[in-house]
Amino acid sequence: MDKIRHKKSLGQNFLIDESVSKRISEAPKIEKDDFVIEIGPGTGALTKYLIELTNNLVCIEIDQRAVKVLKNKFPKLEIINIDILKQDMSEILSDKKEAKIIGNLPYYISTQIIFKLLDFSDKIESFTFMIQKELADRIVSPPNSREYGILTLAIMMCGTAEILFDVPAEAFDPPPKVTSSVVRIDFNKGQFDYKLHKFIKASFNNRRKKLSNSIKFYFNSKEDYRQFVDDPSLDKNIKEMLNLRAENLSLEDFQFLYKSVNSRNIG
Repeated sequence: MDKIRHKKSLGQNFLIDESVSKRISEAPKIEKDDFVIEIGPGTGALTKYLIELTNNLVCIEIDQRAVKVLKNKFPKLEIINIDILKQDMSEILSDKKEAKIIGNLPYYISTQIIFKLLDFSDKIESFTFMIQKELADRIVSPPNSREYGILTLAIMMCGTAEILFDVPAEAFDPPPKVTSSVVRIDFNKGQFDYKLHKFIKASFNNRRKKLSNSIKFYFNSKEDYRQFVDDPSLDKNIKEMLNLRAENLSLEDFQFLYKSVNSRNIG
């Protein structure tokens, strides 16, 4: 039996449109020797295409019922029965070549999964995933837009993201109440910078205020903060940035501002 009843607690919406499944499988341009990881394969709507494209496929699936279906369909398929958020990705990626990761992500944990994988950006070639369109728009949003923020900049540290196409609700069973989008991140082998990320998070702590106000949360003390913003030798460009909101700064701007803050060893 191929079908299983969806579990709302797992955010399951099973992809039933064959043309969409095929289109997603083609997006990462998988070759026979590529190492591919599929997150949340369910009952194999996408898996059946991936298994024809590569000799090195690993699936990570939390639902034991889905695992049984997959094993019956694909007896030789390597399946890890675990919550993706609990899986130590270094165990899978450490001795492999760069992976291409693909998946239909549960909406409620999409952001957590993305941040988890950013941790291993230097070991991933690309990440192709289906998520809620609203989140996809945030990922690719430019500076000076309402959607632009912490997640956008985190991804920009490691690679480039692109929305490939949208998927209507009727492509799923049960149909979600939102439109979905397929996004691909192509990684540039750069390491995710946690210290810079912490600084960016502080900058967006109150995104409606000027940076001169919002970055105070990054400093160890009020004295350190005042020492920085009141410094008469502060670079002119930094002064101009401090009068802007976080959403107005590019990644390069944040890197420049962060370097200036930390060169004084007060952040």
